[in-house]
Amino acid sequence: MNNTNNFYTEPANTSFNVQEVASGIDTFDVFGDISDPLSAWYDMRVAEMAGFDYLFVPEELGDQLQSRETVEDFLLQSQTLLGAEPERTTILTYTAGKKPSFKRYNAEWAGSYIVDLSVASLENSAQLEFIQMLFEHSEKLVLSIE
Repeated sequence: MNNTNNFYTEPANTSFNVQEVASGIDTFDVFGDISDPLSAWYDMRVAEMAGFDYLFVPEELGDQLQSRETVEDFLLQSQTLLGAEPERTTILTYTAGKKPSFKRYNAEWAGSYIVDLSVASLENSAQLEFIQMLFEHSEKLVLSIE
């Protein structure tokens, strides 16, 4: 796939670093106000296993997580909802459909900052079946806020 922002230009089964550009996009711009039932927060799903939270984000939203700062902000906002450490939360983007595809965001933390961030396709990976199972058993991240 040839994308003009060069974010997803690598072939499947490879890992690549997220662009080191200031995106100027914050979590509110991408996902909206969490108290708004029409916001993207209500499209996300979560599964918990072995002390980790697996956060499933629709790919079109995940495509906007292109800087460490945006991912940090997103994980810190998610931590409020999940009650978990951002270091124990894994972001996965998914495409909707009969057989969804997944990409995993791999973040390396130093204190409360991400020092390295890469995205890897999970197509044909050993983790694919496990991630598909988690996705099938995931629940909506936000049901309602009153």
